[in-house]
Amino acid sequence: YSAAKSAAEDTAVIPVLNTIKLKSDIIRLLGKERIERSIIVDGSEGISCWNSYLSSKTGEMNIHVKYEVRVPLP
Repeated sequence: YSAAKSAAEDTAVIPVLNTIKLKSDIIRLLGKERIERSIIVDGSEGISCWNSYLSSKTGEMNIHVKYEVRVPLP
């Protein structure tokens, strides 16, 4: 079960992409603790889905997940 599938099911009921729920689903599926220990800058707070959208013309869902990583260089 994926965050994208959940978002698609939600838009079938309400034709608006809920980017807050999408982000929450991604974090839940990956595991918040795992993300907090990762090289993602600011952990789960560093993940953004704000540029994701549902096209009203085609019904196509465009999911954009943005985050920065800390490259662990010595």
